[in-house]
Amino acid sequence: MAHAGNRAFTLIELMVAMAILAVVVVLLSSVFSSTQRGTSYIGNAAFQRQDARAVLNHISKDLSSALGQTSRSFEDANTAGRQPQLLLNPPGLGTNLQNASSIFWISQLPSNKGGSALVGYVLRWETTADGPRPRLCRMFLNTADSQPVRQSLRLSTSVPEWASENLVNTAAPGTADSGFQGWFADNILALYARALDPNMAPITNYARQLSGPAVNTTTVNAAFPGSATGNATLGAFDSGRGYQFRRTSDNVTVNRFGPALPAAVELVVISAPPSVIRQLQTAPAAVRSADAARMWDDISAFIASLPPNVKNAARTYSTIVPLSVQQ
Repeated sequence: MAHAGNRAFTLIELMVAMAILAVVVVLLSSVFSSTQRGTSYIGNAAFQRQDARAVLNHISKDLSSALGQTSRSFEDANTAGRQPQLLLNPPGLGTNLQNASSIFWISQLPSNKGGSALVGYVLRWETTADGPRPRLCRMFLNTADSQPVRQSLRLSTSVPEWASENLVNTAAPGTADSGFQGWFADNILALYARALDPNMAPITNYARQLSGPAVNTTTVNAAFPGSATGNATLGAFDSGRGYQFRRTSDNVTVNRFGPALPAAVELVVISAPPSVIRQLQTAPAAVRSADAARMWDDISAFIASLPPNVKNAARTYSTIVPLSVQQ
């Protein structure tokens, strides 16, 4: 016989309790899922930042050994006689390599090895069965290795860009057919670089070509007082042609004649997690205007052109690499 104080749950009460329990389980699952996604996002972001910084640090270390002035020709407007030194965005590489930016320079090898080497970085997109994949490729060629390399590095009137597309395709193809030779890093959506003058402003004009008597200093004030206008760099830079900048101390236009390394190089990489890059159906189009001063506008336009899921995950990292140059 049941005691008067004992009362069983009714069916309705059990159903209400189960419903409440179900709601609690759903809420807990949602919280757990959100926490897991947040933890995964933080982890991906940390790895993404770490990888991008490692890429920038490696390029910076390479670039810091760029050779300074090894010869000088103040009067000769023909760049054929000048030694190769540093190139940014040579126009012959842009379309076929689908790169937003590329950089090449002659680097001093360690003293125990002697000599010099051609170092370069270029972004390529490989077409795979799973879709397009970015490959940041590095090329490193000892200039004394072989006669073809030495010939490729010679300037000529017919091939002003000494880092030719043929040389890049041979030394840093980064494709499956080559066993990914030259493949340095992935998950990099874009590489940007621009040359900076001693004011840390982007270089947008080459030095004015000289004529007449020889000039023995890098600063020309009397010959071209405030009116010197060099040719626009068109978003590229060739140290063999020197550069022009406005000196802030006295507001005078200065022509620094080639070969003349810039005071610094600004480097930018745009990265995304591999899980996001795998969702790309086509390689994003490069965005690079003909004005180095607009580089950050180009970067914003590039990111805006990405698919929403990729755009939301893309991150930009930058650094400025000072160069050892005569100021």
